[in-house]
Amino acid sequence: MELLIGMVTSVPGKIRNLKLAPHNGLIPVIEAIMNSIQAIRELQKKDKNYEGEIEIEIVRQIEGITDEKINTQIESVKITDNGIGFTTANRNSFHEAEST
Repeated sequence: MELLIGMVTSVPGKIRNLKLAPHNGLIPVIEAIMNSIQAIRELQKKDKNYEGEIEIEIVRQIEGITDEKINTQIESVKITDNGIGFTTANRNSFHEAEST
């Protein structure tokens, strides 16, 4: 008899517990851009002339201004593309913690 146990994961908890060195802070952004590239390539398999587009929007919050520089923090990053979108398979993978 096979026993399957479902597990619920707290995404905010996983993110809070994720320890990234400052030099690795862009890994999630790079991963999202790679996902966009893969989504566009899926459509290009069907149409070689398909022109994919990726838009990256970075919102910064000004924290202070001195004579030498403006101090800012990244508030959010938004990445959009015109790729294939969520299929059932990649949506299921998206909802699975630590999937590849």
